[in-house]
Amino acid sequence: MACTRPCPCAFAHKNERFRLTIERHFEVPCRQVFESLSFFPNLDSGFRMSLREQRRAHTIELILEAASRAFGDQGFYSTSMEDIAQEAGCGTGTLYGYFSGKAEIFSRLVSDLTERFLQGADAAVDEAEDFDSALSGYLAVFQDMALKDGTVLGLLLSMFQSHEVDALPDAEVMRRADERHIALLTRLMQQGIKEGVLRKMEPQLPALALMGIIHSFIFGWLGGLFGEDPAAAINTCTQLFLDGARARGETQ
Repeated sequence: MACTRPCPCAFAHKNERFRLTIERHFEVPCRQVFESLSFFPNLDSGFRMSLREQRRAHTIELILEAASRAFGDQGFYSTSMEDIAQEAGCGTGTLYGYFSGKAEIFSRLVSDLTERFLQGADAAVDEAEDFDSALSGYLAVFQDMALKDGTVLGLLLSMFQSHEVDALPDAEVMRRADERHIALLTRLMQQGIKEGVLRKMEPQLPALALMGIIHSFIFGWLGGLFGEDPAAAINTCTQLFLDGARARGETQ
């Protein structure tokens, strides 16, 4: 599968990590990928565009992964675009071809993290058979996010604490994400109330309460209060929430 002759794409030819990423995805030598884009004028335009889009998506993914490592090692403000380029195995010109600077890269990391979490949580709640399994599925997605994306969450927390907002995602984007999260939790609480697991109340109230507990947990866990494994602390927080919200012999 390896490229055995000079690649039409000079960047991929000079950057081993990028070349290997391309070859792993397309399962052909990178030379063939770029030849299909540049040297076959009669190739179906939709297929050509698809390859370009996939190449772009994988380049962005490579940059974001490298940036996450660099930010984790050096912190946001001590990390330069040159540091990210070196970690990604590419030139700074390549980075600026996709992002205006490290602030936009970090904003994209946060936005992508949020979208992955919301999509995963939505699926977990929708696929569950009852409230208890839906809540467990939601919390499992949350725990997975905390473990996998702790670096980005920690940087985001430090920026909030220091009131440094230059690198934060757009306020409107974050507002819409919060609205989606609240709507998801409200739907979950409606299910719990309908099943008689939770007491009768306006479902948005326990939704906001659980969201507040989750936010507080993130602050505490990233601050080192709960150790490296958040599972036990998440379970305790969940039980505290349920102790207050669970129905106690009410007439349904």
